[in-house]
Amino acid sequence: MTPMLSKRKTPSVPASLIGTWSPDADAFSTVRFTVASGRSGPRVRAVDTSDGERLKVSAITWDGSVLRFRVCTPSTRWLVDHEWRATGRSKIEIRYTLTETWTKAPGLRLRDNRALQTGAAARRR
Repeated sequence: MTPMLSKRKTPSVPASLIGTWSPDADAFSTVRFTVASGRSGPRVRAVDTSDGERLKVSAITWDGSVLRFRVCTPSTRWLVDHEWRATGRSKIEIRYTLTETWTKAPGLRLRDNRALQTGAAARRR
């Protein structure tokens, strides 16, 4: 007799998160998201409405209260990690973290940076 393997079922995504989401008019983002419920959990699609670029969505998880996923913009290689919480039937709170790669500026030292900051503070007065 083969033992039964227990399958951990992903909690179903509430109806309040299902649908198409657009930022408010005063928001910085131009990305429109669509959240759907799939067999193995939530599905998320993302499109930049300013140019029609389809963004790559991965690492989608739902823990029963927070929807998490990662979005990659192919044209810029920006990675944005999202956390979504429903705050009502037609409102959500989104927390996101942008990941970028920076390169150290050659030739600048700490004392050069302090001089720049001091000069900027003096100009503001």
